[in-house]
Amino acid sequence: MKRANRSGSVDEVRPGRWRARVTVDGRRRTLGVWHDEAIAWRMLRAWLDQVDEGEIVAPDSVTLRSFGADWLDRRELFGSRARDRVKTIEDERSLWRRHVEPSELADLAVQSIGPRDVEAFAMWLRRREAVSAVRRGQSGTVLRPTGRPISAAVQRHVLRVLRQCLDDAVAQELLVANPAARVRVRPAPADLEDDWLRADEIETLLSCEALPLRDRMVYAAAIGLALRLNDLKLVEVDDVRLDDQVPGPHVRVRIAKSDRVHRIPVLPWLEPLLRAHLEALPEGSRWVFPRADGDRYRKDWDFGWAAKVETGRPRRPSALERAGVDRRIRFHDLRGTTATHLALGTWGRAWSLHEIQRMLAHADQRTTERYVRRALDELANAARETRGGPAVGHGWSRRDREVLADATGFEPVTFGSGG
Repeated sequence: MKRANRSGSVDEVRPGRWRARVTVDGRRRTLGVWHDEAIAWRMLRAWLDQVDEGEIVAPDSVTLRSFGADWLDRRELFGSRARDRVKTIEDERSLWRRHVEPSELADLAVQSIGPRDVEAFAMWLRRREAVSAVRRGQSGTVLRPTGRPISAAVQRHVLRVLRQCLDDAVAQELLVANPAARVRVRPAPADLEDDWLRADEIETLLSCEALPLRDRMVYAAAIGLALRLNDLKLVEVDDVRLDDQVPGPHVRVRIAKSDRVHRIPVLPWLEPLLRAHLEALPEGSRWVFPRADGDRYRKDWDFGWAAKVETGRPRRPSALERAGVDRRIRFHDLRGTTATHLALGTWGRAWSLHEIQRMLAHADQRTTERYVRRALDELANAARETRGGPAVGHGWSRRDREVLADATGFEPVTFGSGG
């Protein structure tokens, strides 16, 4: 269906895919292609409103639900303050639909929202139940309740999206100040003991012949390079420089989360494994970890890491289960595993906090500190289990003990008397 001249159009480019187009400076421009005709029309209207008025001004009675839908449309079309294109827009739409729209906050007028409302929303959000996506063949993916609350990371992500939406309301003078500016997630203390692999578990995983060699190579690269799953899929053969003397063997990768190039040093234990893997690739391969047809894997493929549950099919155990490691570790936790072992010095010299931050490409050092604090907890356990030590004090003279007592303010200790 087409609109009047110079006002844009929406047409079906193929079954189930709708394209919105406009005319800019006499040339046709595609705004995007969506799976729903209604979304395509909404995006077109948002673009036309932006052109006609310079900004979209919401009426006094607009609710957060409708204002948020318009804000997400503008965000997809025109980007954010930081960048022209928001790559996580689909994730933000999903979070908004699942966690904001069902809440009482979504029914409030934007102008009436205060800090107490956002605090109440955060409390409600904390009690939300997490779901897992289960594939059901041709019928698609369904969400299955897990029986546990959503994670603190999801809560922070939802509040961040809400905060950015209300920032836009402030910019449009619908609010004087952002009521979500000071609201933070206060989850229960996390257990830092069970979300990383120990050294013996890493060796068991990487040497397990029940796992395909290709998958084990991916796990080794994830641990040795501290890369996220989707960043690993984007590594190209030309980006792996194992023969460089300066600055040494490294991998250049474009971080999808921040859209910037990051250089990662290749640890000595990973270098021969990576070299053998590259030599085994078919000639002309572009990707370091390609599919059988040479193309890149889709976003949701995890190289057999997590357990798979599909209707009508037997449950496929996770990689750790097949390797005999009785732990539940996410693929993303391999990144934390790397940081923890670097801080502990498991593979040689213990790295400093700043060095680990650069390795993991963290913008905020506080993110890296969480891994280092976990390592310090492990060091404290090791210290408690180290019972031996040099026999000092028993041969000290009385004068030595009196000097020590004067310095500390305590009575001299009589070694060997139980004091």
